[in-house]
Amino acid sequence: MKFFVLICASFFAGSVFAADGNVRLMSDNTNSASYFQQIQDLFAKGTLPTQAEVTGMWSGRCYRDRSPSSAYAALLIARNVSQTPPDVNGPLFPKPVTTVSFNIGQATRGYETDEANRYDVLTPDDKISFEELIKTDAFKSLVSSVDNGSIMTSTDDIKFYVRKMDRYFLALTIAAHDSDVQKAGDVGIACYYFKKVSN
Repeated sequence: MKFFVLICASFFAGSVFAADGNVRLMSDNTNSASYFQQIQDLFAKGTLPTQAEVTGMWSGRCYRDRSPSSAYAALLIARNVSQTPPDVNGPLFPKPVTTVSFNIGQATRGYETDEANRYDVLTPDDKISFEELIKTDAFKSLVSSVDNGSIMTSTDDIKFYVRKMDRYFLALTIAAHDSDVQKAGDVGIACYYFKKVSN
């Protein structure tokens, strides 16, 4: 199974509450803003999730700035990761200490071709693949911190922010520096996650 690990951040600023008190994403029939923008509007009103709330694998939908109303499948992965450096310094120096970090990232596969509901039900092969992904150096490098009321992680190119609103996790991927296609601080991807598919 081929997949890519992406860090995404999303700012959500406007929300609609249904009679049952739950947040509803607005349809194009009630709001002329794209889904990409609506998620950013909701994100602005979101709150910092706890690690316990977001831990696991969550299926969701993402929207890109270049196709703001076309959904693609995404999987939010949040886990505690233990790492022990190799003991290569010999008996003169203390043994390396195991550290535990909270890591968060997003996995997608061919978002242009997959069905948007691709990760709503994980196959046994999917689960094995994603458990293997969590063991990679790429995922281990996605150590999170708290920044601006969000759980945040980053790579050289992007910052990925996660907040919670009602029963949804909202995420934005933001450019870390200017490039040919975006300026630093631009939101490139806006996502929401709604279904826990694995612990």
